[in-house]
Amino acid sequence: MPVAKSPNLHRRWLTFVAALVIGWHGDVMENTEEALRELLAKYVGAQKIAPETEILHDLGVAGDDAWELLEEINARFGTNFSELPFSAYFPDETEALGVHVAKLIGRRSSKKTITFAHLVRVIARGAWLDPAELC
Repeated sequence: MPVAKSPNLHRRWLTFVAALVIGWHGDVMENTEEALRELLAKYVGAQKIAPETEILHDLGVAGDDAWELLEEINARFGTNFSELPFSAYFPDETEALGVHVAKLIGRRSSKKTITFAHLVRVIARGAWLDPAELC
């Protein structure tokens, strides 16, 4: 005897599958955020890092440290930063001291901003994405 197909059954199945996918994606993002916080702690210690925290302007990651952080992200997650215009977002090692001194006297670097949340998105994407492309 054939079983009648129920549109509710199909809808419940799709809802179930969607919940699994969303839950998995949420777990992956949480794991990525936690791993990135651990990597950043090597450079900035145990600071509170919110989604809007700026890697250069708030945490002070600059110069060689910024380069090494990106290399570690690449090694851990396979993220490709070849399209990142590094000097637009981070000062080089000789400029880094000036950025830190400027921060101490209340001035802000003219470098573009990368937030913690944006870096998480870049890791999830697997390659650099300019923040302006998200708008």
